[in-house]
Amino acid sequence: ITDYVKGLNFAMFSADRRHFVIPENNKTIAEYLFLYEISTFPGDFEPVVTLDYSKANIKVELKDHKSSTIADILSKTKEWIKNNPTKKDGIKFMLAGGDIGMLAAINDIISRSIIPNILFISTLIFVYIYFIFGSVSAGLLLLVPLLFSVLIVFGIFGLTGMPLTTETLSLAALSEGLGVNYGIYVLTRLYQEAKRRNHPTYKEALRATLITSGKAVFFSGMIVSMGIFVWLFSDIRLQARLGLTLGLTLIINMVASLVLLPVLISIFKPKFIFDKSNFK
Repeated sequence: ITDYVKGLNFAMFSADRRHFVIPENNKTIAEYLFLYEISTFPGDFEPVVTLDYSKANIKVELKDHKSSTIADILSKTKEWIKNNPTKKDGIKFMLAGGDIGMLAAINDIISRSIIPNILFISTLIFVYIYFIFGSVSAGLLLLVPLLFSVLIVFGIFGLTGMPLTTETLSLAALSEGLGVNYGIYVLTRLYQEAKRRNHPTYKEALRATLITSGKAVFFSGMIVSMGIFVWLFSDIRLQARLGLTLGLTLIINMVASLVLLPVLISIFKPKFIFDKSNFK
């Protein structure tokens, strides 16, 4: 509102730069505001002051809407308010809403819900895998590649400066649900190869698994991911982000299922596979 008042005073004095100031007389200020209100569109002052002129907004222009930028500006604003008490003057500074306030609230919800969200989805997947294989170790083995892929994707977000938003958060859960399929295909085939007792060693059973189901997992993962990566060329930013996030997580899940999962099985030798085989 101060910029409006300065500009009106500036205009009243024939654009004399010396008068780009706030008049000392309150009646003059009131007259300026009244003249402006009756000659312009209704609601012009709404972004800067309340209807009864009891509260004024201090607007700050930000270079971007990243969560780190918003958190930094809010932290500095709160610190400034704390270090500049104005109780004696009858003035009170408060954090307002607006786009940044809304985004700050969303970011706060995201930061508090991301861990419980991932843990909840992981628990559902674990229970599902347990009922399929009847083994706790099977559920744990399949969760490792999924959580590994989520960790890698969030790490890439941090390195590239991509903001964590509601759409990327929801995709973290979605990618777990889609990515677990690759691990199930590989683990099921390996489980079947072990039960047949046709392979004297784990390496041979794994080779048979990767030649059959592994090949299908690779091509399936690549085809689906390439189809999703097409969204990157969209002019809609949300759709482009969805394409990058989901395509990347599916590829990482596919690679983890073909590489990390067999390594974990080789190291820990779960009973639900090795007890049913004749591996030496």
